[in-house]
Amino acid sequence: MPSKLRGVTQAMDMLRFNLEADAEKLMERVNDTDGRRATVFKDAHRELDQHDSDLREIDAYLNALEGSNGGPSSRGSSGSSGGDSKPPPAAGDATTPPAVPPAQDAAAPNGTGSTDQAAPDPGTPPPPAPSPIATDAAPVNLSVNGAVQG
Repeated sequence: MPSKLRGVTQAMDMLRFNLEADAEKLMERVNDTDGRRATVFKDAHRELDQHDSDLREIDAYLNALEGSNGGPSSRGSSGSSGGDSKPPPAAGDATTPPAVPPAQDAAAPNGTGSTDQAAPDPGTPPPPAPSPIATDAAPVNLSVNGAVQG
């Protein structure tokens, strides 16, 4: 066999050896990964089961709340949105509240004939209470690095 062909044959044998060595390393990695796959998916199923359990618990709570007359759920339709609802009462019906509040007496409680303030509308919420935290007061006796200022 000529020397060039012998060199090519040896190079091909070396290539085959290296390919098989690399393939063996790759096969080890595939087997390791496959072993981890089972554990990872088992953990993922456990996590999903926990989320499913949490959702069932929330659903049971909402059903219990709805059953205790806590109001209709957002999943279903309430009686006021269905076809069973009654039409609004007519304008002259006795159950209809007046559109305009009744007129105030001419004499105010202070006897002057005028009121200082109009009576609040019963449907209007009261104004918010003042904040218990004073925002305009100057701080007193501040300490900076242990020394009292002020």
